[in-house]
Amino acid sequence: MKLHLMILILLILILSCKEKTYPDWTTSISSVDDIFATFSSEIQINGEVYIDDSTQLMKPINLRIVNNILFINDNYNSELFSVYNMKTRKFVGRFLKQGKGPNEYLGGFSLSINPFIGDSLMVFNVINSTLNIFFLDNTCKSAGVPKRRIHLIPGKEREINERCFLFNNVLLTSGMFHQGRFHIYNLKGKDIGFFGKYPKVKCNGKYDNFHLGDKFGSSMNFVFDHNKNRVACTSSKSLTIYSYNKKNGLKISTHFDVQWDVPTFYSATYDKKSRARVVTLGNESDMIGAGFVTANKDYILFPFSNYPKIKIHKEGLEDWFGYIFVMDWDGNPIARLKLDKRIKFPLEIDETGRYVYSIHTDLEETGMRLIVRYDIGFLKDL
Repeated sequence: MKLHLMILILLILILSCKEKTYPDWTTSISSVDDIFATFSSEIQINGEVYIDDSTQLMKPINLRIVNNILFINDNYNSELFSVYNMKTRKFVGRFLKQGKGPNEYLGGFSLSINPFIGDSLMVFNVINSTLNIFFLDNTCKSAGVPKRRIHLIPGKEREINERCFLFNNVLLTSGMFHQGRFHIYNLKGKDIGFFGKYPKVKCNGKYDNFHLGDKFGSSMNFVFDHNKNRVACTSSKSLTIYSYNKKNGLKISTHFDVQWDVPTFYSATYDKKSRARVVTLGNESDMIGAGFVTANKDYILFPFSNYPKIKIHKEGLEDWFGYIFVMDWDGNPIARLKLDKRIKFPLEIDETGRYVYSIHTDLEETGMRLIVRYDIGFLKDL
């Protein structure tokens, strides 16, 4: 009797310790049905309007949270960013004057804001490949004059850095490079290495890594989990998680990679300045993937649209994304969150890790863009 009881207890322990299995979505995602089947657990979540400020916000296109300060990219004002206190939700001023003069900056996505060392933030200017470092508590009074500038020196001719992120006292950049998918710079702006590979593609013309960089390297967004030594990055076509080993220097290797939209290059030509121009084929089943990824210590989140590209372009839709997909830092699919308010592409998680923020257009009443947030605190219980 005791032997049977011991065997039963042993079996219970074995079954309770068995790891949960997840579907493998690194092979092929060719339709919305495929990716919905992978992220099969659907949860409806309702967002709240976080900032509704028609006086200060004309047409926000992006947002960034740094140390409980919300920077909203709004190119319709003379300054590029509207700044809000996250605790009070109050407007506190504007940041970076738009223009071509001294200490002025061009708009659009030629700038990106990210945290820097201490109580500082860095503004990366794609136009001149320069990092502008500002004191965080003095941004609105700085008149666009940084306390420090770091010019990134490309390793080879024609290479372009498009986004820049601080990582373990070095800088990671995405862009278009001859070698490697991403590059690493020291804090003096010197190119000290690269990592990552491009996906294999079919091509009927001349191409090189610079062409691939245009599709699979530029405008990538990074998030980090320093507890698990992971780096995640995403574009509208792919999502990759890299592992790194701090003991052996910055040795980065691919931990997880999924590619759901590999284009067929049917022409690759050069203009007068020797820049690549790659044309891709598209169809009604093309999906709109991540674009911007965000994360907390447990999960990686990226927006997803069930609308095909052709519908978005034909109907001029403002807000593409009706879902936020959730995965863990090992690349396992956790859930898809169905949103009551469709959003544009930016996603941001605040310092608590509980709320995710984005931009929503109020088409029913005012037609204005609002800052909305969703409570994702329940994810810790999944």
